[in-house]
Amino acid sequence: MKPQIMVHGKDLIDDDSFLQLVKKNADVLLLEDIDYLKQHLDEIHSKLLIFEFSESFEEDLLNLKLLKAAAPFLEILVIDDGLSRDEVIRAFRSGIKDYFKKPYNTRLLVERIEALLRFHENDRAK
Repeated sequence: MKPQIMVHGKDLIDDDSFLQLVKKNADVLLLEDIDYLKQHLDEIHSKLLIFEFSESFEEDLLNLKLLKAAAPFLEILVIDDGLSRDEVIRAFRSGIKDYFKKPYNTRLLVERIEALLRFHENDRAK
């Protein structure tokens, strides 16, 4: 059974090459609405969220903090093109695992995802 990852954000959801590469090693749950995730977190078996920031940094940061509080096991990779250095630091302090600036390198992002999936697979095998 493939591990599940969640993908949130219009550019990520519309990136067919990214999704095709990720789907080789994981089942992908596309989340157009982050509120769905917040309401159904206990039903979701994913340990990895790829999250694209919208134009509302403070709201997105609050959502990430709420998700990490409700699911400390959840690894979050963030994609964005307009965050300042201080905003990136705040995102890391909120518990994100990694940050990729747009335009992101698809192969590098997929490699990072696969590395995290391998880590969780090895952790589960122990």
